[in-house]
Amino acid sequence: MIKPSMTRQTMPGRALLYCLAVLILFAGCHGSEENEIQGLLEKRARFLRKGDTDGYLSCLSQGYMDSFFPLDHARDKIKQILSCPERPEARFSSPTIYRQGNRAVVREDFWLEGVISSKPRSYRRTQHLRLARQGQEGWKIIEGSKVYRLLAGQAKEEDGIIEVLDRREEALETKDLRLYLSVVSQHYEHRGQGVRELEHRLSESFQVFDDIRYEAWDRRVWFFGNYATVEQRYRLEAKLLGEPEVHSEIERIELIREPEGWRIVKGL
Repeated sequence: MIKPSMTRQTMPGRALLYCLAVLILFAGCHGSEENEIQGLLEKRARFLRKGDTDGYLSCLSQGYMDSFFPLDHARDKIKQILSCPERPEARFSSPTIYRQGNRAVVREDFWLEGVISSKPRSYRRTQHLRLARQGQEGWKIIEGSKVYRLLAGQAKEEDGIIEVLDRREEALETKDLRLYLSVVSQHYEHRGQGVRELEHRLSESFQVFDDIRYEAWDRRVWFFGNYATVEQRYRLEAKLLGEPEVHSEIERIELIREPEGWRIVKGL
């Protein structure tokens, strides 16, 4: 028979061993999940290097979410780019994994360089991937890949937006009202002003300002469905009655994709 004094000494020791075992098991599971995620990221990079479209897309969920470039429509575009002899090279670095249960977010830097949409391009950016554990399939990327977007057609769409902004710049410097309005949507509305008010304001400005010089840089583009937002720094120089005026600020322009192409819908 075990004496009470011995029981009091033994039970706390057993409880401590049990707690340690649970902590070790939890730590092992936690490390295992992160290792699986890391393995998925490495497979994705390997498939991209090999130009294996099916392998790359197998790292994404079948229901991968992207409002602008749905997976079913993007598959052929991505395959076309990755099968090209001059396909872009993708490198990833500095991954940080945040996991809670069967969901995770991965923050990582990437470098993508090569021929995309018939042009040589180079991107250095940061992306935040959202992942989910999907039963026996394991971890899959479900949202947030900027590399996917660039391969799926964002680069080409950005070309269209930059073309619109370049035409606007040309219209400002040549004071060509018709050219300027050609890049503005008929649905334009900003601070209570529509296309007619914008046309009137531009017409007056072109009459009183001379030697207009405009340049933009540090441009960033975001896509939301058929809408895009551009944020950029700009410098505008002009003469008003012979006196120089300079404006240097950050502007935010919103665009909509219409049948004729991208058009400015807000922010001028």
